[in-house]
Amino acid sequence: MSGSIYKNTCTYRRRPSGFTLLELMIVVAIAGILTAIAVPSYQSYVRSGYITDALTTLSNTSLNMEERYQENRTYQDPNSNTSVCAVEGFSSEYFSFKCATSSRASYVWTASSLGGAGLGAANGYIYTTNQDSEKKTTAYDGSASTYNGWKR
Repeated sequence: MSGSIYKNTCTYRRRPSGFTLLELMIVVAIAGILTAIAVPSYQSYVRSGYITDALTTLSNTSLNMEERYQENRTYQDPNSNTSVCAVEGFSSEYFSFKCATSSRASYVWTASSLGGAGLGAANGYIYTTNQDSEKKTTAYDGSASTYNGWKR
């Protein structure tokens, strides 16, 4: 007998498993679009946190100066009439802080963003506050004009 009466007349074709190249390309494109939107938003959020930290530090130093004034009735050293700031010039990772007292009854604290510190659009920001609690932004977003209040 050369042939069998039970010939396999049905051919079973196995369905391939996995993803096609087109499906993978669509997923990668969607992930790329989401990343292009999310990363700049996240960076902006982090930058605003650094700016808020600088403004908080300015507020705290101003409070320290007022406390000193209440105790001594001057922002300067009563013995030598030299400038005494509550915390003499210091800096954080993203901002440097400086204080100037021009008289016994006045001071100006300045916070300047450090160039190349990863602040992106916040590079070049300069914030000030004084004995009258006047808050000013003297440089922001590449602009050199003064803004009353602290612009973020």
